[in-house]
Amino acid sequence: MRLVINPQNLFRHEFFGGLFHSRNDGTMMEISHEDAIFVWAIERLGDPVLASKVFCEVFPGSSYYPSIQPFLDEDLVVEVNNNPIYMEDIREVVIDGRKRLSEAKSRKYLRAPLSLSIYPSMVCNQNCRFCFIGSEKKCIKERESKKWVRLLSEAKDLGIPMISILGGEPTQYKGLLKILEQIEILGLKTNLTTNGTLISSEVMQQMKKSKKLTVCFSLQSLDQYHENWTGLPSMVVQRSIKQFVSDGNNCRVNTVYTGQSTDQILDLARFCLDNNVKKLSISVFNTCEKADTYSISRLRRVGETVKERLLGITGSEKLTFTIEGCLLYSAYPEIIDNPILTELDQLLNGCEAGQTILEVLPNGQVLPCILFPLSSRASGNIFESGIQDIWDNDILLNKIRSFRTKDPICKNCNFFNFCNGGCPSMQLAIHGKIGLKGDPNCEIRNRSEGRGNEQRKA
Repeated sequence: MRLVINPQNLFRHEFFGGLFHSRNDGTMMEISHEDAIFVWAIERLGDPVLASKVFCEVFPGSSYYPSIQPFLDEDLVVEVNNNPIYMEDIREVVIDGRKRLSEAKSRKYLRAPLSLSIYPSMVCNQNCRFCFIGSEKKCIKERESKKWVRLLSEAKDLGIPMISILGGEPTQYKGLLKILEQIEILGLKTNLTTNGTLISSEVMQQMKKSKKLTVCFSLQSLDQYHENWTGLPSMVVQRSIKQFVSDGNNCRVNTVYTGQSTDQILDLARFCLDNNVKKLSISVFNTCEKADTYSISRLRRVGETVKERLLGITGSEKLTFTIEGCLLYSAYPEIIDNPILTELDQLLNGCEAGQTILEVLPNGQVLPCILFPLSSRASGNIFESGIQDIWDNDILLNKIRSFRTKDPICKNCNFFNFCNGGCPSMQLAIHGKIGLKGDPNCEIRNRSEGRGNEQRKA
């Protein structure tokens, strides 16, 4: 009998320690360097006693001694009967363990993204007023699907746990079927966001039978408001959702908050419940190219009211309702005295551009975040250089990871350790430079400047 890392979990050794990432629900767990070496040695040798010997050699004189039981209790490590224990030379494993530890601690950022967002096509049949794809990006030409297939294989090899397929409208990309087929072959957990208006029968069937794909339909309301903001009636999207869930498939609905009323959001929640949609999320309206912005505090109030009123709806416990987006924490001043402490939580709560995510445009050009202008794009092409080369060596990515804002309001804020002045692309768009002044969408900063949290015009 042999112990191995549970195949349902992806394990990586990062600069802060070990990271488990569930292939099922995406949950993450951070562990220390000591436990990371112990778990790695178990995977290598299959025996906790031998792994403990490796640990003692890599960490001589340590007062900490790892235990296998917590990892067994959490199903992070499991027993397998059909794999023999490898008879490796312990000395070689110790040498490799020391190298692994040294390499992990020498990094200042993740060894690879936690999420790779791909944009196979920027073509879209809608004209959404909240779209974050600027006119310069809509003209980018597509590449053949085989380039995306190779890129997904590299993502798998690098241990990237999440893929997002975005656009444009991804269902209009002619090579989408091949991408979806590759996702199944590789077993990559993937989200695909669609407006749901032009899904072919072939794509619909492939999405339905996929075991790794979560489809997210973009729906702004059930009434005329949706058409006012997207250019097409909501009934088309509603029909696609009903068709997708007709065979018992699960999907999500996402709404960009542009000022919808509580009743409009509740109508969406009822629609989700009636059609067995498991999750409804409302996202912050965030773009560097539009004049209208809606305060994050207002979104918080709407979200809290919706959650409260959902309690009175039968079966509402079956629906996960969330509000999401950049700088959302700034709408919660009551938590400012309890700053994020762990390295992983800082990465996940702050701006993730170039820290945990990488975005790939149709032609292979790369951006830290889709909000960045093309003029600031990564210097290489990911189809030519590969993910690892871009991730490690691009000048813009390393600048984002290393800069510290000079804004005195931000530097005196308890969120500074992970926020660092907010969105760097917004700073670049408004101030012409990253790090000069904090994000104008930050609610805490606005209150400090006496602007309150009313709807603002940029």
